Amino acid sequence: MGSIKFHLLNENKQFIFAHRGFTSLYPENTLESIEYALDDIDIDGVELDLTFTKDKKIVIFHDKNLERLFKRSDKINELDEKCLRELDITGKIGLKDISYNRKYKIIFLDDLINIIEKYPKKIFNLELKYYSHDLNLLNEFKNIITKNLQKFDSQIIYTSFNLDLIQNFSMNSPNYKTGMLIHKQEKLVEFLKKGTFVDYLILNKNLDLSIINNKFYIGVYTLNSNKYEDEDPNIEANNNIDSVILKNDNIKIFIIDY
Repeated sequence: MGSIKFHLLNENKQFIFAHRGFTSLYPENTLESIEYALDDIDIDGVELDLTFTKDKKIVIFHDKNLERLFKRSDKINELDEKCLRELDITGKIGLKDISYNRKYKIIFLDDLINIIEKYPKKIFNLELKYYSHDLNLLNEFKNIITKNLQKFDSQIIYTSFNLDLIQNFSMNSPNYKTGMLIHKQEKLVEFLKKGTFVDYLILNKNLDLSIINNKFYIGVYTLNSNKYEDEDPNIEANNNIDSVILKNDNIKIFIIDY
């Protein structure tokens, strides 16, 4: 199973999320993969991916297209729900090129709701993936998600690499927990210039952290690794330079090795 370990050094807490479910046994983001992971008492929650179909349905899927999982060139936002539900995930596919001997299905928002209801004590880290520049469509994407998942706000953290998306989401849905995923230095600078409007800032460990004020929580988590370390040299070297004053004193900052 690929796992993401969140560790808040200041609070001595660690949270473990199954990355797209239990992908060592089942295809990523499938019902079987997600529920198998959530049945593990040592797992705090799962990290899943949400995006839009052609007919404006929320689908739990990571990639822009079907190439990796289905050996097809179709883009996910060019197909409707009916077409996607008819597809079978089978054969040698997945994060680790594992061979699966039975057929599995893509799941949608209604399936996710059933899962969240079944696991009320688990946390769902939902990464929002949006591949259009249409602002109206962006708002519709956000509204569909918030309308259907609002009663689960205590269980959900919404994250994204898309700055406009997560800013829109955070500003218009202040009751929800949000996180910004950043893996490039210029994106970190861009984010800081706009102000802090998220609860979590999740950074690639190779970024220069000297522009981040030292009064915020610094954490470490590792991706798909059995080795865990409490300290990261990037933190000690960079978290004491007071060059940017962030507005939100409660923001949590995590470092990740993508």
